[in-house]
Amino acid sequence: MNPDPLGDADANGDPQPLTVTPTPTPTVSGALSCSATYALVNSWSGGFQGQVTLTNTGASPISSWALTWTFPGDQKLSTIWNATATQSGEKVTATSESYNATIAASGSVTIGFTGTYTNSNASPTSFSVNGTACFLRIPPCCGRVKCPGSAGRTC
Repeated sequence: MNPDPLGDADANGDPQPLTVTPTPTPTVSGALSCSATYALVNSWSGGFQGQVTLTNTGASPISSWALTWTFPGDQKLSTIWNATATQSGEKVTATSESYNATIAASGSVTIGFTGTYTNSNASPTSFSVNGTACFLRIPPCCGRVKCPGSAGRTC
């Protein structure tokens, strides 16, 4: 028979208080938080150049991001840089490249693209990253950037 089945006695066999060490709670990283700024850089009959600046407004890095938006018009992407993209109908998913896969807190990445349209070149009105909606920032009208909703007019 084991004289100390709980293993809580000292060398003299006297019971000792049981010390419980709690398991540490895993650290949960901050919730993903972002903003997106869409700009129509240039447009011409049947075509356009746009860019989206994705900013991490949270406290934790965003890794392996996938930025999605839906064109309200009939735009089709032709080329994209600083991301790879797929398009299904009006929905675009732009995914990070190896060199910009992590966006530090307060950091940003800008992706650019060219595309075509037949009837409407309306600006997207919402963006999300990895399934989380981003705050949409609309740039002030200035320089050669054209404002969303300006119907291609120079600001």
